[in-house]
Amino acid sequence: MAESNPPAEVRIHGQKVLGTFSTDADRGYCDDDRNRRFFLEPDNEVDFDYTKGFEEYVDMGDDPNVTSLTNVLCWMRNHRSLLTESGILDTKASRLNVDFVGRRGLLRNLLEAGGDKDLDIQLLVTLYRGTYFISGIWKNEEKLPRNQQMIAASAKLFRQFITSKDGYTPDTPAPVNDNASFYAMMSANCGRHRLLFSSEVQAERMDEITPPQRNYLNIRTIPNRQKKINPMKALRWWAANTISDISEIVCGIRDDKRRIVQTFQYIETNKLQTEYAQNKWRPKACIKTMESLLSQIKELVQDDDASTVYHLVLEPVEGSWGLEQRLSSRRFVSRGKRTDDFTFVEESLLHNILGIN
Repeated sequence: MAESNPPAEVRIHGQKVLGTFSTDADRGYCDDDRNRRFFLEPDNEVDFDYTKGFEEYVDMGDDPNVTSLTNVLCWMRNHRSLLTESGILDTKASRLNVDFVGRRGLLRNLLEAGGDKDLDIQLLVTLYRGTYFISGIWKNEEKLPRNQQMIAASAKLFRQFITSKDGYTPDTPAPVNDNASFYAMMSANCGRHRLLFSSEVQAERMDEITPPQRNYLNIRTIPNRQKKINPMKALRWWAANTISDISEIVCGIRDDKRRIVQTFQYIETNKLQTEYAQNKWRPKACIKTMESLLSQIKELVQDDDASTVYHLVLEPVEGSWGLEQRLSSRRFVSRGKRTDDFTFVEESLLHNILGIN
């Protein structure tokens, strides 16, 4: 009897930047690069006071439209030719050749699900002409004490300090509004599933030869008292970078007593697992779980209708016995279809994208 071949390894691969857009101070769509920022490598001793600018800092707070995909759909409507050239939009069949459309933040959560038992994911899903549009229901977090708010904002304030619009000279200090961001529209594959999603671009290196996403940098901070990055934090950082094929993090080291970012270090994405996971999670297991969850969405969401919204909830995982096996077999449970008139995709935008009169 011929030996059976082992199952092919599931990978996230084929990431490609299709285009970019910005959002304004109210998170509205802007078809330009007004918020694009380039990395300016600072001296090793930074001594950046992250309290400066905090009073004017505007956080990306609660928003009733947080589950909306309007900005993603607006970019798709404005760039139909790019979607056609890349083989994503089939104008003759009036359909998309992708399985899922969403935002990186939610895809990152699906990737984390294979390593974080405490992760709570609630999905909203609409199936239209063969493509699953996905978003999430986010919990309202309790407001942090002022000192913790300052620490939480430190990475965004630090980012402005080490980036500029032209990539050559520092910008004049200005208030930071986290709603005003810069995004790449990307395609990628997770196993047999093809994805189209928006991905925040925090900073870029200036290199016209390297593929765009390999120039992207995520900016983070950690306290100097931490010898090692927390395994679950490392998982979140790894998942975000892996989805978008970002190879490096610029990590500011904070002295929270003095309220400064004292220095910084580079952290390679592929070293987050080897140096910080502490055997709490494994990349291969996380990717396999993500592919399984995407397959489950296809099984649970059947009605192809732009006005129908399914509510899916990820089952919790209790205890620690056999944890890796149970994480890898996590399931979505359907809460059925929403019975109100809520939608998170505008049918008129879908028609504009697909060329339906």
